[in-house]
Amino acid sequence: ELEKNPTKVEIKSHFDMNAEESLKALNPKVGEEFRVIQKAESCKRDWSAQWNVEMDKTVGSIGVCENIGSSFGVALAFEEPINELWYYPAFVLERVG
Repeated sequence: ELEKNPTKVEIKSHFDMNAEESLKALNPKVGEEFRVIQKAESCKRDWSAQWNVEMDKTVGSIGVCENIGSSFGVALAFEEPINELWYYPAFVLERVG
Protein backbone atom coordinates (compact mmCIF):
# COMPACT_ATOMS: atom_id res chain seq x y z
CA GLU A 1 0.00 0.00 0.00
CA LEU A 2 1.27 3.47 -0.89
CA GLU A 3 1.85 5.96 1.88
CA LYS A 4 -0.16 9.11 1.53
CA ASN A 5 0.85 12.38 3.09
CA PRO A 6 -1.91 14.97 2.71
CA THR A 7 0.34 17.78 3.96
CA LYS A 8 3.03 17.17 1.35
CA VAL A 9 2.75 19.70 -1.47
CA GLU A 10 4.38 19.03 -4.80
CA ILE A 11 6.12 22.19 -6.01
CA LYS A 12 6.03 22.57 -9.75
CA SER A 13 8.67 24.56 -11.58
CA HIS A 14 7.44 27.21 -14.02
CA PHE A 15 9.37 25.26 -16.68
CA ASP A 16 6.82 22.42 -16.30
CA MET A 17 3.65 24.54 -16.43
CA ASN A 18 1.47 25.66 -19.32
CA ALA A 19 1.90 29.16 -20.75
CA GLU A 20 -0.55 30.97 -18.46
CA GLU A 21 0.55 29.21 -15.25
CA SER A 22 4.23 29.73 -16.02
CA LEU A 23 3.68 33.43 -16.74
CA LYS A 24 2.01 33.89 -13.34
CA ALA A 25 4.76 31.93 -11.58
CA LEU A 26 7.59 33.81 -13.34
CA ASN A 27 5.84 37.16 -12.74
CA PRO A 28 8.00 39.14 -15.19
CA LYS A 29 8.30 42.91 -15.06
CA VAL A 30 9.07 45.29 -17.91
CA GLY A 31 12.80 46.07 -17.87
CA GLU A 32 13.88 42.74 -16.35
CA GLU A 33 16.36 40.52 -18.19
CA PHE A 34 15.65 36.92 -19.17
CA ARG A 35 17.68 34.18 -20.83
CA VAL A 36 15.96 32.00 -23.42
CA ILE A 37 16.89 28.48 -22.32
CA GLN A 38 15.26 26.40 -25.05
CA LYS A 39 12.99 26.46 -28.08
CA ALA A 40 9.22 26.12 -27.72
CA GLU A 41 6.71 24.46 -30.01
CA SER A 42 4.22 26.85 -31.60
CA CYS A 43 0.77 26.87 -29.99
CA LYS A 44 1.67 24.14 -27.48
CA ARG A 45 0.96 24.13 -23.74
CA ASP A 46 -1.66 26.86 -24.28
CA TRP A 47 0.86 29.29 -25.76
CA SER A 48 -0.97 31.45 -28.34
CA ALA A 49 2.06 32.52 -30.36
CA GLN A 50 4.22 30.96 -33.04
CA TRP A 51 7.89 30.10 -32.70
CA ASN A 52 9.72 31.81 -35.55
CA VAL A 53 12.79 30.05 -36.95
CA GLU A 54 14.71 33.31 -36.40
CA MET A 55 14.00 32.91 -32.66
CA ASP A 56 16.32 29.88 -32.67
CA LYS A 57 19.23 32.36 -32.75
CA THR A 58 18.15 33.78 -29.37
CA VAL A 59 18.37 30.48 -27.44
CA GLY A 60 21.06 31.06 -24.82
CA SER A 61 20.84 34.85 -25.24
CA ILE A 62 19.60 37.45 -22.78
CA GLY A 63 16.79 39.81 -23.70
CA VAL A 64 15.02 42.66 -21.94
CA CYS A 65 11.29 42.40 -21.19
CA GLU A 66 9.46 45.06 -23.20
CA ASN A 67 5.87 43.87 -22.71
CA ILE A 68 3.80 41.08 -21.17
CA GLY A 69 0.83 39.54 -22.97
CA SER A 70 -1.27 37.01 -21.08
CA SER A 71 -1.56 34.36 -23.80
CA PHE A 72 1.41 35.48 -25.89
CA GLY A 73 3.96 35.50 -23.07
CA VAL A 74 6.90 37.83 -22.57
CA ALA A 75 8.10 40.18 -25.30
CA LEU A 76 11.89 40.24 -25.24
CA ALA A 77 14.07 42.69 -27.10
CA PHE A 78 17.58 41.66 -28.12
CA GLU A 79 20.51 43.64 -29.43
CA GLU A 80 22.51 40.54 -30.32
CA PRO A 81 22.49 38.10 -32.05
CA ILE A 82 19.61 39.92 -33.77
CA ASN A 83 17.89 43.25 -33.29
CA GLU A 84 14.32 41.96 -32.95
CA LEU A 85 11.45 41.65 -30.46
CA TRP A 86 9.40 38.46 -30.09
CA TYR A 87 6.99 36.97 -27.58
CA TYR A 88 8.27 33.92 -25.67
CA PRO A 89 6.34 31.59 -23.40
CA ALA A 90 7.51 31.99 -19.79
CA PHE A 91 8.31 28.27 -19.59
CA VAL A 92 11.41 28.77 -21.78
CA LEU A 93 12.71 31.79 -19.85
CA GLU A 94 15.08 32.09 -16.92
CA ARG A 95 15.37 35.34 -14.97
CA VAL A 96 18.89 36.80 -15.02
CA GLY A 97 20.35 38.42 -11.91
